[in-house]
Amino acid sequence: MSLVGTFPWMAPEVIQSLPVSETCDTFSYGVVLWEMLTREIPFKGLEGLQVAWLVVEKNERLTVPSCCPASFAELMRKCWAAEPKERPMFKQILNTLESMSKDSQLPEQCNSFLHNKAEWR
Repeated sequence: MSLVGTFPWMAPEVIQSLPVSETCDTFSYGVVLWEMLTREIPFKGLEGLQVAWLVVEKNERLTVPSCCPASFAELMRKCWAAEPKERPMFKQILNTLESMSKDSQLPEQCNSFLHNKAEWR
């Protein structure tokens, strides 16, 4: 196996060529979720190796805006856990998303979040 992928979406263990599991995809899903919510480019302005160093050596993750709906912020942070075994499996993610879909306040929170983008950006 060789190093293939785009650093901003890669789990730390993938960057380090360590053994991998499904939770590597969980990590990447968290980045995609962040992209969909913020409508921003992950680690914009940084080179791939800079991102790799930040994620692996400094345990840095994308910044979750403080006004992001709490349920989405919590899910992203869980997806980005440093320890792969602490990340949710996709079945758990689906259960979380299904539960979130029943939250009648979440659509308004998401709209407010996007409406205030200029402030948190």
